[in-house]
Amino acid sequence: MLKKILKWVAWLFVAFLVYSIFRSPEQAAGLVVGGFQGIAAAFGAVFAFFDAILVQSGSTPPPAP
Repeated sequence: MLKKILKWVAWLFVAFLVYSIFRSPEQAAGLVVGGFQGIAAAFGAVFAFFDAILVQSGSTPPPAP
C-alpha cells in the first residue's frame, strides 16, 4: 500500500516539474543553476575544511608527478 502511495506522489512531483518547466522555463533554469552553485559551494567548503585540517596538523600532500 505504501509503495503505491509513494509511486503516486513521485508521479505528481514529476508532473509538477514538467508543468513548472513549461510554464516558466527561465525561472526553472535559474533554480537549476542556483542549485548547482550551492552544491559547488558546499564541496568547496568541505575541501577548504579538510585543507585547513591538513595544514594545521603539519601534513603536506605528496608532490604531483
